[in-house]
Amino acid sequence: MSKSTKDMLFISHGDGSFLFRRRFKVPRTLLWSVWTEPEHLKHWWGPKGMDITHADVQLKPGGHFHYNMVSPGNEMWGLFRYREIVAPERLVLVSGFADPKGNPAPVPFPGWPSEMLNTMTLVEEDGGTTLFNHVVAINCSDAEKAMFVENHRSMEGGYGGTMEKLDAYLATVTP
Repeated sequence: MSKSTKDMLFISHGDGSFLFRRRFKVPRTLLWSVWTEPEHLKHWWGPKGMDITHADVQLKPGGHFHYNMVSPGNEMWGLFRYREIVAPERLVLVSGFADPKGNPAPVPFPGWPSEMLNTMTLVEEDGGTTLFNHVVAINCSDAEKAMFVENHRSMEGGYGGTMEKLDAYLATVTP
């Protein structure tokens, strides 16, 4: 499955992973900052309808982004654990769920993998920056991997909505 517009592409691979590509009309250094600094992340990260109320970032290999997302009647804690950081071009992290203290926590959705490996690359070209994010479920059962693959279309919508929030936020910080 693939979906493409001028600024976005989502490709589901046969190995169970997917690639998300999105083009932004901002310099790479700005896009890097909004992905790695808590004062930026709290304004845009997460699906539409969810707001960040806690954002703690320790940007280093072995560090984390621990966050809390809320919407009416819903609260969810998340955790990125950074594996590789090459500013401002590459960020490798494992995303999952957390408790309020920042410890990995059980998945709130039955059958969903507890960890996803994200390899994000930012390429500056033609007056803008293209974000590539390759995502694969890791450390999971075959059934959890199948659930991940079956829900690629749902994640396409979720990432798309999050990137729309990012676009709107970038318009407020771009000179």
